[in-house]
Amino acid sequence: MIKRNKISKNPIIFLVGPTGSGKTELSLSLAKELNAEIISADSRQVYKFLNIGTAKPSQKYLSKIKHHFVDILKPDEFFSAGKFGNLAREIIDKNVEKNKPTIICGGSGFYIQAILGMIFDNSTTDKKIRANIYEKGEKIGWNKLWEELKINDPEYAKTFSKNDKKRIARSFEIFEITGKYPTEHFKEQKNQFSYDYLIVGLKCPRNILYEKINNRVDKMIKNGLVEEVQNILNMGYNEKLNSLNTVGYKEIIKYFNKEYSLLKAITEIKKKTRNYAKRQLTWFRKYSPHFWFEYKKTLPKDKMVKKIISIINRQTKERSTKKHYHF
Repeated sequence: MIKRNKISKNPIIFLVGPTGSGKTELSLSLAKELNAEIISADSRQVYKFLNIGTAKPSQKYLSKIKHHFVDILKPDEFFSAGKFGNLAREIIDKNVEKNKPTIICGGSGFYIQAILGMIFDNSTTDKKIRANIYEKGEKIGWNKLWEELKINDPEYAKTFSKNDKKRIARSFEIFEITGKYPTEHFKEQKNQFSYDYLIVGLKCPRNILYEKINNRVDKMIKNGLVEEVQNILNMGYNEKLNSLNTVGYKEIIKYFNKEYSLLKAITEIKKKTRNYAKRQLTWFRKYSPHFWFEYKKTLPKDKMVKKIISIINRQTKERSTKKHYHF
């Protein structure tokens, strides 16, 4: 864990885990109990209009509990993980000053790293350079660019897959602008996380998780995901935007372009969401939470809330053991 030099009077809790595991539901119950604010560590919920496909909290909950980084950007606006990390730490600083608990909830491991000061947090960007890199990636293949990155910055390249166009492009963009690859910057920067914090990981058996994911996709379609994507495109947003290069949106776009039938699009959304959940679990095992909360089928959020509060009350003594709780 990162060295700490301040102790917050009120808890800072990270709720992490794969998509569909129940993080949002648990975070809302915990925030209500603690009178906390929620920071959404989700790289897609930042965008306006992307509601159903990103499983955003409803307006009902957003009006009751203060959320940060939800609906703050238009789909064609750029937002880096580094900028997110800087802004999130500013919010946490303010909450600490006013004795306000903070819950960071999300499955974007990169965003969690950003808050903890584990990535390059300079938001410098150049649209022309980025466009040239994307053009090169499409021309020679993103896997070749990723192999090139592995040679120049192996430590960073191993943190994501050869299919992650955004991070591959960002790595080379950083190099083109600064002359250094991301890992060099990580070692130089001083923006480490300066408060005591608790990380709680949430998961359930894989067969149950996959069933929940499949059911959630069906519900998204029923609630109007196809119409949501159509409305975004009707507003004039380009289908090739990074924000729309998101599971759920890109498959529906392929349906519109007659590359997929609707059934094929739905099947692909389910499959790719399951694959994403698997990658998330791998990531969170690597950056191990202090506690894993595992449940069998139904999310027992009330019991979990009580347990988290009891852990907070015992402060840090229990955290070094990294326990695994079953509910």
